Amino acid sequence: MFTNGTVVINEQAVPVLDVRIDPGEDSDPENLGFTWRAVSQTPTTLTIQLIFENALYISANPIKDTLRITIVDPLMFFGANGLLVEKKNREITRDIPAQLSESAKEVQQAIDNASQGARAAMGLNFLVTLLLSASLNYLLGMVNTY
Repeated sequence: MFTNGTVVINEQAVPVLDVRIDPGEDSDPENLGFTWRAVSQTPTTLTIQLIFENALYISANPIKDTLRITIVDPLMFFGANGLLVEKKNREITRDIPAQLSESAKEVQQAIDNASQGARAAMGLNFLVTLLLSASLNYLLGMVNTY
């Protein structure tokens, strides 16, 4: 079984797979952090699971981010025909679909808008309080002089 893209042979970790995400146009590579693990392995299939640090940013733009899996050690894998994987087939690329549904994106957008509105209301409240306190101080000053 794989651990972090390596397999242990004679008590040494040997790199076998390189899994990475190539950012699409307008994607920020800083927001594409992830880890992965092998969930199942049979003689003919390997299933891996990607765990995104922030799924909101994965393929959020029209040009999708791309998953790139590279077989580092070809001696660990065999093709469906039972032969070693040819060099031209040692890299697999797939577009990653957006991880959140449109409704989840709308909810996130509504939350962002509400927080911006709350910040604006707090700022306006502060300014009104400041103006009222200044006029009240002026009024109290006039009352105290008489």
